[in-house]
Amino acid sequence: MRIFAKPEGRPVVALIIVALGATVVSAEAAAQPWQYTAKAGQEFAYRVDITADRDDATETLQGVVAFTVRDASEETIRMAYQGGLTKTSKPKPGSASSSGPPGAPRFPGRGPARGPRRGPGGPPGFGGPSIFSNPFDGLRQTSNELVISPRGEVRSLQGSSQLPYLLGNLSILFFEPLPVAGQTEWTVQNGVSITSGGGRDSRPPFHRPAPRAEQETRSAASESTTFAIEDSDQTQVVAKKTYRLNMPGSGNDATSYEITGTGKWIFNRQLQVPESLEFEQRIVVRGSNTTVTIPVSIRYSRLSAEELAAHQQQREEAVAALKQQLEERKNAGKQGLPDDKKREILANLTSDKTQVITRQMVQLKIMKPHPDDKDIALLIQKHLNSENRPLRVMSQAAWGKWKVLVEEPAASVATTTTDNPFAPPGAVATMRTWKDATGKFSVEAEFVSLDGDALTIKRKDGKTVTVPLSRLSQDDQTVAKQLAK
Repeated sequence: MRIFAKPEGRPVVALIIVALGATVVSAEAAAQPWQYTAKAGQEFAYRVDITADRDDATETLQGVVAFTVRDASEETIRMAYQGGLTKTSKPKPGSASSSGPPGAPRFPGRGPARGPRRGPGGPPGFGGPSIFSNPFDGLRQTSNELVISPRGEVRSLQGSSQLPYLLGNLSILFFEPLPVAGQTEWTVQNGVSITSGGGRDSRPPFHRPAPRAEQETRSAASESTTFAIEDSDQTQVVAKKTYRLNMPGSGNDATSYEITGTGKWIFNRQLQVPESLEFEQRIVVRGSNTTVTIPVSIRYSRLSAEELAAHQQQREEAVAALKQQLEERKNAGKQGLPDDKKREILANLTSDKTQVITRQMVQLKIMKPHPDDKDIALLIQKHLNSENRPLRVMSQAAWGKWKVLVEEPAASVATTTTDNPFAPPGAVATMRTWKDATGKFSVEAEFVSLDGDALTIKRKDGKTVTVPLSRLSQDDQTVAKQLAK
């Protein structure tokens, strides 16, 4: 069973803002307008920390997300979101394994879940991806674009940053709806449509369901969030936030969900953006024979100018490092390994720790060997019959790439007898670089035949290619005609 909200992460319903009783806040402070405002190019970021205290483990989602304002007007603010959270899970002492002991109770919620924009989460089944795809784009680095109004209403959202535990889209988690001027308390009420379908098991932690089609069903839930200003001055507004979601069981599904939470939300009046949130909430899932309660803590805080600069630098360094890795992988095999890199690989392959060797084998299986690195190939060969199965499998995979340095001398590539059926007996391969008339394209290949204007050559990978002789450079046309004699 999968449970999720509409793709944009916010239910499409009427937004109701109701003025409630007065809070002890000065009339002057309450009357001062506060809204979301921004300038093109402005960037702000948040450090996020979410913890779910499950029966079997404590799961933590942490990371930094950033927003860059594309453009802003009196009616809308268009922003680009970039970021994602990293999930870590710490099993509790004595907790059951993922398969659970015989007779272990099954949780009523099944399969991955994506829910209302600010709901807190769900039972273990709410966090796991299906075998087809991971719907929780908020748990990886991603980007999308959103448009909000000065009052905090989300006008549009392109892309997904869904989080588990019914937290909705990470990219809009920070933007709460603001009140009408003069109000000190206001309530936002939403009707939530939750869709269920797919999957069939949910024993912790996050069972991956077998592929099986199931009919989707829709359930209705109500969502209500109340804000009450506790303090307000020229710099910030501090508001108490109270949240509640209720989805009673219906039809053949007796499962019901109740979510409640309270906390403190702070709005930065000078920068006109959210400042921080400290929120504690819990989800209670009731089935026919089981009740599951999971507390969820949600915290975020805006990065200072110094922290934002450091984050931007780290992000640039990470991008540069990734580009370097891609470039190194692209150039692997064209030249020998750098001395420091080779020393690292040799040290790993001669380590007394099986896991270290196995990780190195994983890297080696995607690298291109160079004739100068035969010593690496010999060390790979030593582990082909390891008693450790993961190491043995990875060694054999790496050996498929590196055995050429041991089984085939590098010199054998230089002068080999040609298999050109048109060449005289005893002739050798004529491997050369052929260029086209523009000089932009070239290929290393062996001459095979010339039939009129059709030149056939054989590339290093053994594939033959036929091209019009007129498309080659003048020098190559001359060489081709000489070889054809």
